[in-house]
Amino acid sequence: MKRLISLSILLGILGASVMSAQDTSGTIGGSILDPTGAAVPNAKVSIIATERNQVVRTVKSDNSGSYYAPLIPVGIYSIKVEAPGFKTEERKQVILNVADDLKFNFTLQVGAAAETIEVTAEAAAVELGSPASATTIEGQQITELTLGTRNYETLVALMPGVASNAVDDLYIGNSLPSGQASVVPYSVNGQRNSANNWTVDGADNVDRGSNQTLQTFPSVDAISQFKV
Repeated sequence: MKRLISLSILLGILGASVMSAQDTSGTIGGSILDPTGAAVPNAKVSIIATERNQVVRTVKSDNSGSYYAPLIPVGIYSIKVEAPGFKTEERKQVILNVADDLKFNFTLQVGAAAETIEVTAEAAAVELGSPASATTIEGQQITELTLGTRNYETLVALMPGVASNAVDDLYIGNSLPSGQASVVPYSVNGQRNSANNWTVDGADNVDRGSNQTLQTFPSVDAISQFKV
């Protein structure tokens, strides 16, 4: 089973206490307007998994024209919007990564619902739902990169803003050959290395006694995405 690894930074004790749980899914949302810029309520929004042509979620826009579809599994999707008196619009090749919060706004054109406007091959979506700076490593990169000890922690060093005090390859496991604890060596954006929160498939993976060692070490071959 492919696993989703996520690493976030806890900014102090208060930040740790109010931080939402990490997930193995993402969110798609946005607003639906008419040509004049007015909200289109009760528009039907279908989130369709492209690879298996399956509707995974159907929601409706509210009175302000906003729609929100949380907990969507990572993958490639198309977003189909339908409303009486307007042409159907479909946006394809929407790539959703772990913990993404993507925003897609639609301006519907007046016409018959049987008419469809398709938007394809657009620029990469900018994640507007969160002010966080994030980087995602995909499965192909993981399998093709050379990792000396096959320890997925090594992938963190590829991210911008990461500093490491590691002097050698990272070993797999909770202890080093010397018998000392295998401490996570990474400092992200100037934070302490004990301020990192690691999750595997949404589950906490940090020894809370020290906040500096990890509990499990999934094989890099089982990882589909790694996101900081």
